[in-house]
Amino acid sequence: MTGVLNAILVAKLQTSPLAADVWLGEPEIIDQNESLVYAFSPLAKQSSQFLQLDRLIDYLNRRKMISFETLSKQEIFALDTDNNIRYRWKAFRCLHSQISFDGQSYVLRKGDWYKVADVFVKRINDALKKIKTDVIKLPMYNHESEGDYNKDVAATWSMICFDANNIVHGSTYSKVEFCDLFKDDRSMIHVKRYCGSATLSHLFAQGAVSGQLFRSDAQFRAKLNNKLPNGHKLTNTTINPQAENYDVVFAIVTDKKLPEELPFFSKVTLKNAYTLLSALGYNVSITQIKPDSAVVKKLNCKATKPVKLATAA
Repeated sequence: MTGVLNAILVAKLQTSPLAADVWLGEPEIIDQNESLVYAFSPLAKQSSQFLQLDRLIDYLNRRKMISFETLSKQEIFALDTDNNIRYRWKAFRCLHSQISFDGQSYVLRKGDWYKVADVFVKRINDALKKIKTDVIKLPMYNHESEGDYNKDVAATWSMICFDANNIVHGSTYSKVEFCDLFKDDRSMIHVKRYCGSATLSHLFAQGAVSGQLFRSDAQFRAKLNNKLPNGHKLTNTTINPQAENYDVVFAIVTDKKLPEELPFFSKVTLKNAYTLLSALGYNVSITQIKPDSAVVKKLNCKATKPVKLATAA
């Protein structure tokens, strides 16, 4: 069956390379605070700030025919600002897809195919329809890294930036990021670039852990209070906050439709996070941060400059 599914996928890439049910993403969680670019050779003169399927297809078509063999051999490199290789993967492991064949749904993740019951797919998709979208509007992304973006937004919109300002808490949770941006002392915004299933699943799980600790753990709130600026501190960290007064916002840098075009396994993690956070009382939403067209299309993204941020919604 694996061979059949691989053949279907290759045929799809040969005829409809920009199909919505095939996309490219890192097969592991990466450090989003690094200024990484992606290339198909460690010595390549051209690179991109995002993993783009159309660039991979164009690269392979100019050299050889698209096949399972070429996708399995071709490597993708994540390079830092000094052109050091930080990550490297086979292209096929970076492919994600959802295919229906012979009455069954199959999902490709990290080079392996998984059969998924249609009733389960429908259950997940129906659950995600309950999640509000774009309640909070955030500015366009045109930055070298998530860290630069979060600092820029925080400074322009008078938010508190918690990006990389982790709270060390317990052996189970270790380092916990409360959120990336804290808006109006009530909106916990978690920001991630669309980088495949692993990174997005980590984003949703992170939001669930943070929300759960904030709602029920006084020691966590006390540690959080030490990081909050004067004028924004909690009045009493021993009292559980009323979660209905707080928002948990998952903000994703992507040109894809949310949450419909998320990788299936990320949909499952999002559904679980939404179920947990909603049960605690939080207002949960997902919002799209649109990447500037120059970021998506520009081949040498090291020259990218931040855009002027718009007025907050």
